Amino acid sequence: MNPHVRVSLWPWAAAIVSLVWLLTTGCGNKQLEEFAAQAKQTASDATQQAEQAIKQAPSAVAAVTAGEIKLVLDAPVNATTCSARFTPPTDGRAGVLQIGTSVSTGPQSFPAVYLHATTDAVDLPSLAGKTIYGQLFVAKSESQGHFQSSADKPLAVQVVKVESNVVTCQLQSAEVTSFDQGQAIPVSGTLVGAIRP
Repeated sequence: MNPHVRVSLWPWAAAIVSLVWLLTTGCGNKQLEEFAAQAKQTASDATQQAEQAIKQAPSAVAAVTAGEIKLVLDAPVNATTCSARFTPPTDGRAGVLQIGTSVSTGPQSFPAVYLHATTDAVDLPSLAGKTIYGQLFVAKSESQGHFQSSADKPLAVQVVKVESNVVTCQLQSAEVTSFDQGQAIPVSGTLVGAIRP
């Protein structure tokens, strides 16, 4: 059984308790058959509901864990996981959109990509269609292929859309500096991140 699906046992328990009660109270044979049929139907309905919930669980989990990154630097950089987190502005501080391979714990695997952009938007859906500015960090591996955009010249990121708990961003006329070679390299591509709380 899928550990992400919580199936209610209440219909099963109600059916069994009803059947036991009927057997102990001495109902007539016809009544007993009717109640047994009802209990069987309730159990069958509960089983169907549980099976339906289990079938829907993989797509619900996939929607939450979906995402991908497709960038072009000196060579393509692709990642099959990408998440996003939005923090609204508070107490005079700008809001923040974080999107990348890991937005909360640092690099877990490589390539690692992280985009950090500030905004005055009050919520993530209001960013759809807008351009925001931030910093991009890319590490192709743990020891080489490290790139970073300049803090003095934030790169432009268009938030293409926000829907179904997924945000899609596109880099516009961006440039990063290679730590390995010390030179500026153009970067383009998309980040599609599953929104995290």
